[in-house]
Amino acid sequence: MQQLQDAVEALGDETRRRAITLTASIGVTGLWLLPRLGRLQARHPDIELRIAAQNRLVDIEREDVDLAIRYCSRKAAPEGAIHLFDEALAPVAHPSLASASLADQVLLEFDDPGRPWLRWDAWLKRHAPDVTPRGILRFNQYDQVAHSAMAGQGIALGRTPLLDAMLGDGRLVMLSAPEAPHDNDHGYWLLSTDNGDATRAVVEWLVAEANPSR
Repeated sequence: MQQLQDAVEALGDETRRRAITLTASIGVTGLWLLPRLGRLQARHPDIELRIAAQNRLVDIEREDVDLAIRYCSRKAAPEGAIHLFDEALAPVAHPSLASASLADQVLLEFDDPGRPWLRWDAWLKRHAPDVTPRGILRFNQYDQVAHSAMAGQGIALGRTPLLDAMLGDGRLVMLSAPEAPHDNDHGYWLLSTDNGDATRAVVEWLVAEANPSR
């Protein structure tokens, strides 16, 4: 009976463990965060993490969120935010299109008027002003752009920090060297509202994943 009571109490402690909530955009979650979660589980199997993927700007203090990954300029980064990595862009495609010309292919467009530096118009104006693509496919979520590129449906303007897992295992290849968007210093920043041990462990893990050479 004592063993049974101890087991029930242990289960109760496990059930009461508060999950750490991490919010990020749909693209960051699907392309950068999810491929890495296995390493977090292996490193911290006792930490319960709740992922809240959404493109709405969350008020993390009012909405009971512990961690948030934000995409913004350096000037707009909230006080105390930890810099993870900067934005970088390069055309990317399925390996079968590695030698393709932009003029012969469909371009995969992230259709976000509020971020013109992530669209093909800005990149082509600087690098290939005379190119007229065969066609354009437009998507309202960036992870859709990436998956379409991996399926060989065209060439995407790759946000290379988000695609490093796909570039690393060969699902995508870069067609030119990555570079920062012109006249733009947007990057990815980590905010925290909790100083508990478990949250600090997740913060340290995210920083290490964002900067593996450190």
